[in-house]
Amino acid sequence: MLTAVLVAIASAIGFSIANPIQHHAAGAAPEGSRGAVSLMVHLLRRPAWVLGTALGIVSLVLHGVAVHLGALAVVQPIATSGMVFAVLGRPLLDRSAPSRREVVGAIVTAFGLTGFVIASNPDTEAKGDESVTAIALVGVAVTVALVLAYFAGRPNGNNARGVL
Repeated sequence: MLTAVLVAIASAIGFSIANPIQHHAAGAAPEGSRGAVSLMVHLLRRPAWVLGTALGIVSLVLHGVAVHLGALAVVQPIATSGMVFAVLGRPLLDRSAPSRREVVGAIVTAFGLTGFVIASNPDTEAKGDESVTAIALVGVAVTVALVLAYFAGRPNGNNARGVL
């Protein structure tokens, strides 16, 4: 299981590096390359974009290896943790610091993923009480998400939008 976790972490870090590299290269495309074909031609000539794409492919293969080696309930949350790592990726390329909102979002995501892995308890079979607890936790999470979505949709919901 340790090998699966390490491979999943490598995959998540790879994705978190690949995406900002690709995004940064695409953001530097000239105005004239707005059509799909001209944009792709431009990006294929950019070594950074090609490197980001290659790293993304390697990360995808690593993710497949991790899923093969370990439990999906462990590997998938680790892969999703790439979002936490990516909070640093784009600001570093732009030579700036991540915003406070991005850091808070990354921390909340990290705690949520940790809670999921703990609640899923992938090394044991679920017993009746554990299943009820897991369903209750999912219910609470969905309720919180719906309440936040409601407030985000309100005219003065700017603070709630930051949480989402």
